[in-house]
Amino acid sequence: MRKTPTHIHCSTLPTHPVSIPVCLFFFLLLLSACQPRQQVTPTSVFTITPQATPTASLNAPTPTGTPDPLGSLSHPLGMGLVSPNQDPDAINSADVLAQEITTLSQINVRSFVYPDYQALLDALHEEEIQFAWLPPFTYLVAHNRGLGELSLLTNHFGVYQYGFQILAHVDSQFNVYYDPQANRNFADTQTALLQFQERQPCWVDPQSASGYVAPLGILAPLGVTLKPGVFAQSHTAVIRALYIKEVCDFGVTYTTYGDPRTAATILDDLPDTLTKIVVVWQSNPDIPNLALSFTPDVPPDLRLGISNALVNYAKTPEGQQTLTTANAYEIAGLKMFDDQVFDPLRTLVDASGIKLKDLIGK
Repeated sequence: MRKTPTHIHCSTLPTHPVSIPVCLFFFLLLLSACQPRQQVTPTSVFTITPQATPTASLNAPTPTGTPDPLGSLSHPLGMGLVSPNQDPDAINSADVLAQEITTLSQINVRSFVYPDYQALLDALHEEEIQFAWLPPFTYLVAHNRGLGELSLLTNHFGVYQYGFQILAHVDSQFNVYYDPQANRNFADTQTALLQFQERQPCWVDPQSASGYVAPLGILAPLGVTLKPGVFAQSHTAVIRALYIKEVCDFGVTYTTYGDPRTAATILDDLPDTLTKIVVVWQSNPDIPNLALSFTPDVPPDLRLGISNALVNYAKTPEGQQTLTTANAYEIAGLKMFDDQVFDPLRTLVDASGIKLKDLIGK
């Protein structure tokens, strides 16, 4: 048998015209078979990594400007007061007061007058103001919210704190345990007050410190239950109600800095009131007057500087008049106190069961 050649040469193929392409085809086929196969290398997966946000260089320059300090000309402390009717005299006096504080302390102060104490508390919270004049219950609210720390109390008719008294008509046959000559009670509280069990009181109003909240805070812990009371709306109205005897069995009013029985409007109409209406028992002076308090972030040196300036200003007739007009509250002087002076009032409010949020403004 004839062996098949291992190599094909085109010269061995017929020279027919059709054979030339065939020869070329076989030649190319043979050539491709002789080429070594290339290894296919898988393409690597290309992952796009987001670039990190550029950070400032450690050597980059930092701003050199710093805020002006509190109390400077461009950053004054705000002082808050309240005038429900936005009285022009009160607003003007508040401005004068701020100017006097600035002059005396060299600490720049600006006054802000609000229509109510809720608005003032909001301003303390928003840091629009840094100190404010606050009545006792409102101060307790501010302190509880971290917005107020006591600095000064006002001298109102000669005292910095006051109390309440329980009164009755001389014909009521209640036992009297208060000695007006010695200005003291001569029986313990429980003995004096249990006689009011199931009797009807005349209160002043539901937010009155001396005419409702504090008396209730004394009576409630003793277990004294009362008939529904009458809110007379003023201290002198309580005296009138007791005088006519048919409205209530006993009544409560302020004491210490005065006695509503001696008010001109009472004595002009009822000149024998002092003999007809007697004091059965009198409390301790546990209710602080109008307070000046600062927010906790005010530095101690600024608090002391402003407080000293106000104490000195309140020693002058002009200062007393400006303070009185600005606050619509008679102020005869100022004195420094710390927050502990409010502890007895805190106890009375807690015992009364009345919520402090319902006493804002008083």
